[in-house]
Amino acid sequence: MSYSEGKFKDHIQQVVQSTEYDPNRALTLSELKELALSMGLSESEWDELLQKAESSLVSALAHMKVENYTDAIQSAEEATSINPYIKDGNAILAQCHLKLAFVEKNNQLLSKAEHYARMELTNDPLDSVALNVISAVEAHKQEQKSSKTNLKMVGIIGAGLLAIFLLLFMCSKSGEEDRQQNLPSTNNQSSIESIASKVESTRSIYHSAIQRRNELALELLGAVQAEHLKSTLKAAIIDYSLNDIPNSEARFKIAFGEAKSAGYFTDYDLVSMEGQTNRIATAKKRYLVEVANFNSFLKEHSEYQNDYTAIMYEE
Repeated sequence: MSYSEGKFKDHIQQVVQSTEYDPNRALTLSELKELALSMGLSESEWDELLQKAESSLVSALAHMKVENYTDAIQSAEEATSINPYIKDGNAILAQCHLKLAFVEKNNQLLSKAEHYARMELTNDPLDSVALNVISAVEAHKQEQKSSKTNLKMVGIIGAGLLAIFLLLFMCSKSGEEDRQQNLPSTNNQSSIESIASKVESTRSIYHSAIQRRNELALELLGAVQAEHLKSTLKAAIIDYSLNDIPNSEARFKIAFGEAKSAGYFTDYDLVSMEGQTNRIATAKKRYLVEVANFNSFLKEHSEYQNDYTAIMYEE
């Protein structure tokens, strides 16, 4: 019997409807087959579906090699919609979305690239293509954050230079003595704004590192089988407050530690979480250094204490 487009569409619709009942667990390939057969497909028609998936994946690879990423995505999506576990399906989608994201400078496509890469890692935790895509996405995110910080610093420096120019112009009319008195004040103003900008930048990186760790923990939640442990860990992730990091972090560590002790996570999961934890520690250390610099400057220059207040440490 030849391949049936109508039955293929029905098959996809049933797959989508079935997965909606339990979003924490994807259907296995054998369950997908059982579902297809229960819809009236024969064994041969099921085999034709899998062959269609392989054919679509070959087509996706061909499009990708000639940098036709849009058609490559369409073919790869067709392949993975039939067989979510087809080898390299999500990896191709991740690569194509990453390439398009760089060409079109589209952060939404960048997020999709990361999404498909992580899906590929659920099938093959050591897939080099998926790992490289995630690494490229993380590097691009850091580069964007650095660019924004640099632009902000340029604006601060530009404003400082303009203020200096105006002060020099005004002081030139009232004498050299007044000009010398005003310049140190301007320099100090520029310095405290620069330090405050560094505090805000490092705080943002610190908080982002925590959020990335929590997102990974949420992905690992499906592996926890004990309902009370899953509920406790899920609450610790969802209710995590960046305004109360000490208590939120304590709750998270206890909940994740209990799930870890129960043996629900693979070695790869634990290594990934350890990497995220190290990023948080590094980002926090840099943030606290900038906070200390800010508070020290404020203590030495009492003239700014009415406009700025000391920053409390987020331990």
